Amino acid sequence: MQLSNFIRIDRLIDVNYQDHLSTLELLIKSAIPHLSSDIQFHAFEEIRSRSDSKEINLGSGFAMSHLRLEEIQNTYLSVGLLGSKTDYLKGDPVHTVFCILIPQDKSREYLSFMTNLSRFLMIPEIEKHFLARNHSEIINAIAQFDQSRS
Repeated sequence: MQLSNFIRIDRLIDVNYQDHLSTLELLIKSAIPHLSSDIQFHAFEEIRSRSDSKEINLGSGFAMSHLRLEEIQNTYLSVGLLGSKTDYLKGDPVHTVFCILIPQDKSREYLSFMTNLSRFLMIPEIEKHFLARNHSEIINAIAQFDQSRS
């Protein structure tokens, strides 16, 4: 499972909001722009209402919002680049938020993605690319990571 299958340059979003809910709404709409506003709102409400179990501060400036949706057949993702460390969730300040929407029946794919994402985010120089909002460097680092794992 390659990270580059999910994290593409068009999924890197420079976020200029300071508040959590506006950021979450933007990331959901960016992850599933082709789906109806009703489904986007449903996803937003599900994550917002169960924030303690659907949003995780990963540490080192990274956070994740995730949800399983019956209405989708593929995994969708957007990455919010906040540009500076912000008190987004409880815990350490955050500069990057991964928003992941997963079909109900793709547990293996999700676990494989999370394993690879965790390994990728542990690379020491990775944080600086995300913090700087350097889209091309992020994509290049993902490609190098994927290549090293194949």
